[in-house]
Amino acid sequence: MDELARVITRIVCTLCETMLDLEAELAPPGAPPDGPACCVQFAGAWSGGVLLRCDSGLAHACAAILLADDACDDAAVRDALGELTNIVAGNLKAVLPAPSHLSLPAVVSSGLPAAGAAALGRTYIFAYRPDIAWRSRCGATLCRALTLQIADRRPISQDEPRARFARDPLMATPILVVDDSAVSRTITIRSLPRDWEVTITQAGNGKEALIALQQLSHALVLLDLNMPVMDGYEFLKVVNHWSLPKPIVIVLTGDIQPEAQARVKQLGARAFVKKPVQPLNLLGALKECGVL
Repeated sequence: MDELARVITRIVCTLCETMLDLEAELAPPGAPPDGPACCVQFAGAWSGGVLLRCDSGLAHACAAILLADDACDDAAVRDALGELTNIVAGNLKAVLPAPSHLSLPAVVSSGLPAAGAAALGRTYIFAYRPDIAWRSRCGATLCRALTLQIADRRPISQDEPRARFARDPLMATPILVVDDSAVSRTITIRSLPRDWEVTITQAGNGKEALIALQQLSHALVLLDLNMPVMDGYEFLKVVNHWSLPKPIVIVLTGDIQPEAQARVKQLGARAFVKKPVQPLNLLGALKECGVL
């Protein structure tokens, strides 16, 4: 197994375990499933793309797990698949030569996204052993139903003043969760400490987040970076220069390259949490920032 295969296997298996409670392993080559597909393109020092495909049963089961809702519609399924692909691409970007930039996820109900079809290179198929709960969600025992295709046209790298808000224990802490993925926002909210009294506002991009902050001061912003309309970097630039009370900002992203961390810290972010968000990691960032 070469370096790229090891990196891909680690990323996908960790993602399945932490977000989907599903044990996965790299399987022998085979025919990819026919079902929903999502593509994220890379540009910069490394050029290529990530395409994630799975059959419809697995796609709906993933959405049900991530949203804690068995009655997911097609929009929720697309959102879930887009978020999974985005996290895989973000984690892969962390070991790629800098600078590398990600496109927004493009999801289709079946077949290949036109933007990704020409860029496909290696194919990785992952087998997994669903338990009884998973079988009931999917309607059958699934095997080798998750396919990841990587266009690796260039080699992978081998190197791998803020306003403080006084916390009143009798008052709920206002938190703004900013992410274009409803799935990701749900995961983030579920990862907050359960005994913490909070009020949650959600925004789908940086522009919506700025409007929310103008309407109500928030003690904390949990911010994604890769979003349409206005991304996390642009949001930080605006907040860094306005006269309104500035919230504490924790960035949540799959892009963990040192350059990205340095850039958001320079723009005023106080902490950095890798996606998929884990409760203990988020708790550590909250304590680091003095929020808890």
